[in-house]
Amino acid sequence: MNKTTKILIAVIVLLIIIWLVATSGKQHATDSIKIGVVSFPTGPAAAFAKISLNGISLAVDDINKAGGINGRNIETVIEDYAYDSKRAVPAYEKLKGQGIEFFFLDGSSAAAAVGPVIRTDGNFSVVPSAAIPAYKDNNPLTCRLALTADSYGPAIADFIAQKFPKPRVAFLMPNNDYGQGIQDKTVERLKALGGTIVDQEKFDQATSDFRTQITKLKGLEKDYDVLVTTNIYNTVEPMFKQISDLGLTKPIVSENWTTMNPQFKHKDLEEGVFYADYAYTPDPSQGEHPNVTAFKSAYKERYGEYPSPHAANSYDSIRILAEGLAHADAQTPVSVSNYLIHTLGSYAGVSGQFTFNSDCEVDRAITVRVMKGGVAEVVK
Repeated sequence: MNKTTKILIAVIVLLIIIWLVATSGKQHATDSIKIGVVSFPTGPAAAFAKISLNGISLAVDDINKAGGINGRNIETVIEDYAYDSKRAVPAYEKLKGQGIEFFFLDGSSAAAAVGPVIRTDGNFSVVPSAAIPAYKDNNPLTCRLALTADSYGPAIADFIAQKFPKPRVAFLMPNNDYGQGIQDKTVERLKALGGTIVDQEKFDQATSDFRTQITKLKGLEKDYDVLVTTNIYNTVEPMFKQISDLGLTKPIVSENWTTMNPQFKHKDLEEGVFYADYAYTPDPSQGEHPNVTAFKSAYKERYGEYPSPHAANSYDSIRILAEGLAHADAQTPVSVSNYLIHTLGSYAGVSGQFTFNSDCEVDRAITVRVMKGGVAEVVK
């Protein structure tokens, strides 16, 4: 091999290296930005996951149609934990193993289990729908858009105390972080208002037979004024049917996840039930921002119904994360969190106006409604 040939080969090799570097850089610039979604499309609360995934899908489509994040599309990668807290961390770890740093955690079970791991790993999570107090952790990497037990509990207790001075209250609650969180905050406020807790019944998420608990509550009816209950599972309708069949007639106070549960088909069973709820309303309303109306219309056109608060929160969660990814100093968990907390300010989402505090939490407006004739009415 002569000298000229060696030089020619060296030049060709150099050109190939330059081309590979340039191509690699170009590919990296156009790769999608992946968001890990820890959700529960199967399991006892799957109907709610369908709603959140609908909201996510619509948000991703809207973002990508508008040019994505500085020219890069957003892509969601979903792992199912079946609303089982034991499966939530493995689902997260599988997504993390793909190099994902930004996460959407769906439900209290995922938030409770994965939140501490997010903090340890230095990744970022946003939660649209976890009420548990434990997620409020003074860590800016774990963000949340949801009404929490800190809101539900006082709202439920204040409403009860307005109707029944020095109220006597019984509970029928799921035996999990969500049920315990709301119960604890409600009891705390009730006691401060002079209330008395008469009975606290629990049920497991797998059960569909509530007759033992309801029979006990029926026997105690003369001792309490109101029953507080929640059930986000696919057993919500059997529970209310058994309440009716066993003749328990005390007023019931709940929250929106119970009364608006997609598995609740026979609305006559929840007639007269009071519940704490987001101020947001699914149907288009007079005076709302055109962006909100457009979102509701697009959601209904695609999915055949107007978006619930859960759908709106899920949509906003992805839009908020995209906002941070587009405008933060760098596309890192810390930079995105800093942008949301210190730079974004008040954000006009489709679910409402909110501002992140130093813990990356928001204050949400809450109201009390009552079911009448299958329709929710605000309690005046």
